[in-house]
Amino acid sequence: MPQSDTTLDQWLVFTLAEQKYALHVDSVRELTKTADHKIRSIPQTPDDIVGAICTRGSVIAIRDLRTMINLPSLAKETAEVTEILVQHKTDHADWFHKLSSAIHEGGDPSLACGLQSCTFRKWYDALMGDKSSLQTLTNSNFTLLRLFEQLGPAHEAIHSIAAKVTDLVRDKKLDMARALLDETGAAQLQNLIVITNQIEVLLEELRKPLIIIMEWEGRQLGIQVDSVNSVARIPDEKISPLPERVEQSGLFKAIAKTDNDDSGLMLLIDGAKLFEDADPSWQPPDISQFNDKTPEFSTNQSAASGLPA
Repeated sequence: MPQSDTTLDQWLVFTLAEQKYALHVDSVRELTKTADHKIRSIPQTPDDIVGAICTRGSVIAIRDLRTMINLPSLAKETAEVTEILVQHKTDHADWFHKLSSAIHEGGDPSLACGLQSCTFRKWYDALMGDKSSLQTLTNSNFTLLRLFEQLGPAHEAIHSIAAKVTDLVRDKKLDMARALLDETGAAQLQNLIVITNQIEVLLEELRKPLIIIMEWEGRQLGIQVDSVNSVARIPDEKISPLPERVEQSGLFKAIAKTDNDDSGLMLLIDGAKLFEDADPSWQPPDISQFNDKTPEFSTNQSAASGLPA
């Protein structure tokens, strides 16, 4: 699409896997939610082609930009987190039921120690300690954030009961151990299950990619991204080619810094290249190692990037 004076330095900033990217607005037609469309699969197409949608009378192929640049898909990332949550819930429920059965039916009470090998806390602490990752995972949704905050105490409550039951069993106070499990343990386990189930449902609902509908020389294409941040003005002096030590790609041609939002450094995309086949071996560079004092960033060479000036 031809550039107009009003959009000459306007870029659509979006996120993939916690990194910012930008696409010139003159190649963007509209934004739409995947939930608003039925994406129909297309047989015998590359992995990054997730299917096609019908919108405004046109059939438009949809490419997953994550898959194009060898990042795990948003669905895969969500499935991995869900698997951790399901395993955590299942392990604690199995432990509780086995221990309860053992104590009530005269089985092996040493099961009271069965939670000592739980590894969930390490994963949970790492997630909650990384605000950026947590906001990305939850889409900054207040309800989901609160549920994750509640999950830690619910998990600790189960372990606290396990420790108390262990002490009671060791002291041969089985009646008190049974009472603790029946009166308190069951309620705490149910609370853990309810919180986990709610998190799983919200993750599935919220972690849906957005589709950027593009148009280039009469052709249309949709690309899936995690989220769209803003439309930012990026003047020429803020654009530089990728540093020479970074492997080049026909898809990403330049790096930019903008003061209009908190995006920091971002990779600029040559929109026309999205209509071509992706290089299956290329991966985006980690631009966190660069800043506006990086030697390659000090000189404006945007014309060399092949991107709109």
